[in-house]
Amino acid sequence: MRAAYEDYEVGGFLMVGKFDVTGMTCSACSAHVEKSVSKLEGVDKVSVNLLTNSMQAEYNEDIVNENDIINAVISAGYGASVKGRYYKCCYICRVWRKCKRQCPDRK
Repeated sequence: MRAAYEDYEVGGFLMVGKFDVTGMTCSACSAHVEKSVSKLEGVDKVSVNLLTNSMQAEYNEDIVNENDIINAVISAGYGASVKGRYYKCCYICRVWRKCKRQCPDRK
């Protein structure tokens, strides 16, 4: 059985990646980071938090990976590193306890 949040149009599982972002000093900075990462093919959703210097991105792992996302942040003039990564369905299980389906992270 495939994950509840599989991207059926292009294949692959949607990932939730958490990143630390450095160098942001204002809301324009965080908007610039968000826009740069959102432009990447395979990125579904991006949320940047200026106060915690962090970013969360949902992306298709078959199209884009963490290095591509980090490089987009670097190209925008900021620094980034991976904080964590989960299959979207497992991320929901861990945080919201709603997902009851099989996915690659569950044995």
